[in-house]
Amino acid sequence: MEQQLKHRLIGATVLVSLGVIFIPIILSPPERANEMSIDVFSPLEHNTRRSRIRPAEEFEWPPAEEIADIEPERPVVPFSQTRPSTTKPVVKVTRQEVRARTPPPDTIAREKKVLPRDEPSKTALASAESESSKESALKAWAVQVGSFSEQRNALGLRDRLRAKGYRAFVKSIEADGNTRVFVGPTLRRDDALRAHEKLYSDLNIKGLVIRYSGGR
Repeated sequence: MEQQLKHRLIGATVLVSLGVIFIPIILSPPERANEMSIDVFSPLEHNTRRSRIRPAEEFEWPPAEEIADIEPERPVVPFSQTRPSTTKPVVKVTRQEVRARTPPPDTIAREKKVLPRDEPSKTALASAESESSKESALKAWAVQVGSFSEQRNALGLRDRLRAKGYRAFVKSIEADGNTRVFVGPTLRRDDALRAHEKLYSDLNIKGLVIRYSGGR
């Protein structure tokens, strides 16, 4: 129905256009049908010139049936459909993609269990330091220069030795309750022997070279 209505409207438009063109020509007088004159006035010249305009060649319109059969090349698109869409595309994330990125729990457990071999733990370092300190303590030597029942006498001898440049210290013995005075300690026994000889030559103190296992 819409196509027939369009064809009828096009045919009516063609007929009205033909009537507007040819009806004035038919109704005009015969002497003016083939020729029209227009008076043109020129302000520079006082004479009157006439220019003759010939009518245009007659155009043969195709019949209305052929015009009705012609279909438009492009269909009419509504204005709402020609607008570009301003909405952003929605990206859908599937569950399979998320699962593929997360590692399996077995791999995570293995990574936690594996420890770097190059870096020792703090406990191992502490035990190694304690063992080395014990070994160094066992290998140390000192010169025992006196043993006193009263601590103040031991401290007095210690201060006297320090005043002479010796590295002296005291140590309390719980077994007998005495306080002993030492010079040292040193890692080499030869150094302890030299200190022993120097004490005898300088202060006439006969000491005893012993193993040192700690003190203050």
